[in-house]
Amino acid sequence: MMSTNKLFYVGDTHGFVDTAKLTSKSFPEGKHLTKKDYIIICGDFGAIWDGGAEDKYIQNWYQKKPWTTLFVDG
Repeated sequence: MMSTNKLFYVGDTHGFVDTAKLTSKSFPEGKHLTKKDYIIICGDFGAIWDGGAEDKYIQNWYQKKPWTTLFVDG
């Protein structure tokens, strides 16, 4: 059986402020995704600034998600 990868788009995830867009409450579909599925963040990713503790926390938060996160800088 062939599975179909899922693809979702979101924009403007400014660090902690907008990660709520991708929590299970706001994005219940995320619970059923795998690393073969993609969330594409279009612009204003907000998780790569100065390499500080907040950046590392947010990057780890995305890493732990069941999907693969991609972003388009803008």
